[in-house]
Amino acid sequence: MLIVQGANDPRVVKEESDQVVDKLRAWGRNIEYLVMEIFSKKKKKRKQNKSVQHHFQLL
Repeated sequence: MLIVQGANDPRVVKEESDQVVDKLRAWGRNIEYLVMEIFSKKKKKRKQNKSVQHHFQLL
């Protein structure tokens, strides 16, 4: 499972995502957790897209 979190997301704060990821990992789930510093900038968005593509190529 891939979880992508914006580091400065005002709607879902990183700490909440951290808790979800920790709980899923404790249940033995294979989680890839990607935290994006700046979610909406074009250059960062390209990095995010490459990370998501990489994740699905591994499947």
